[in-house]
Amino acid sequence: VTAPASERRTARLRLRRVTHGDVESVVLLSTDPRTHRHSPTGAPTRAEAESFARRFAEDWDTFGLGYWIVEHEGRDVGLAGVKPATLGERPIWNMYYRFTPAVHGRGLAAEATREAIAVAREHTPEWPVVVRTRPGNEDASRLALAIVLVRRPDLDADGFITFAG
Repeated sequence: VTAPASERRTARLRLRRVTHGDVESVVLLSTDPRTHRHSPTGAPTRAEAESFARRFAEDWDTFGLGYWIVEHEGRDVGLAGVKPATLGERPIWNMYYRFTPAVHGRGLAAEATREAIAVAREHTPEWPVVVRTRPGNEDASRLALAIVLVRRPDLDADGFITFAG
């Protein structure tokens, strides 16, 4: 029996759906300027991050799948997961990941995103999982390749490079 998508566990992580009660965690994880070095607009404001939290929670209500709060050793250390989107006319799973710099380099993002790919495949296997990132974001690109997504220049648009699988 497969665990529900709203809460998954991996070897080191608890992945749980974002709820309206997670606003503060989403704000803390989203507004750290160190996690937005490649964003042309920089880190979001608190109000923008609060809006993200509400939208992330609503995605679960709408689609039955969305981004998770990633817990490691009892602390919220990241956001990761997939949600339905479109690329051109094609439905896709949009992969998202953002982790506090304190845990970078430990493989936690790869662990969480591999689980997200597994959930996407269980839910709608015919949709590709897609990562879109800025060209200079080597960490995001390296992770996309590590989780076996393939660089897809044919899907690049709007200043983003694309990986899919």
